[in-house]
Amino acid sequence: MDLHQALKHIIRSEGPDIVTDLRLVNILNDLNAYQDVQGSKYILRAIISDGFAQKLLHIGRWNKDAINLASQFAYHTGFMPDSVEIIFNSLAFGLDWINQLPKKAHTNSAPEPQSATSTSLVKHRKSWGKLNVEEREEWLNSLVEIKPSLCGLTYDSIYIADDSYNNDVAFYINYEVSGRLPKDRWVNLAYAIYDTSNRLRKKSILTSTLGDSKGKTYNIVDSDYVSLNFKYNDIGKIMIYIED
Repeated sequence: MDLHQALKHIIRSEGPDIVTDLRLVNILNDLNAYQDVQGSKYILRAIISDGFAQKLLHIGRWNKDAINLASQFAYHTGFMPDSVEIIFNSLAFGLDWINQLPKKAHTNSAPEPQSATSTSLVKHRKSWGKLNVEEREEWLNSLVEIKPSLCGLTYDSIYIADDSYNNDVAFYINYEVSGRLPKDRWVNLAYAIYDTSNRLRKKSILTSTLGDSKGKTYNIVDSDYVSLNFKYNDIGKIMIYIED
């Protein structure tokens, strides 16, 4: 279900206050409503947890104040402005403040995975410091590969958020881990960054050690800061995997 339609359905069922409740993030996940907008789950979670959803609801309609609020959120968090605009427009649609999404809001689907040797990826002529946030995040997210595991955990909701300064390459890996582990199984969620020659350049764990603790079900949403000491167009892939 499209995000804006899913929001309308949920708000009609639960009432407008649901947009200020983090339960909304999981309800939308169950409806597979995050497929078409890059990073939408993390953006919506931040809108709610940082109090912007409450401020939007207080404004009570889609007007200049609401549009300015969306801009403030994008500036405050560093998320891609186009994606932020789509989420706020979708909330406005769900609240019956607008009758349809702006045409632009239908065009920002998540990029398809691409090979690290793709011309569009490796032949940027700009320095990293001159790329805008959208270009940086599109680049980084296109390089993510998720290695599946049979451990019982789900960890396929990954979003890279740029946090670079000038020509330094730095970002957050936002991740979600859910599910249960088999008995006597202990693992970490980890990342490994390879260059275009497939050499391992950096690796680390994202989670503290996870284990089967009396049938515990995990539902972890967190992020990890990564800083690189090599050029951005040397990055070949960012692998997310389970480390036993």
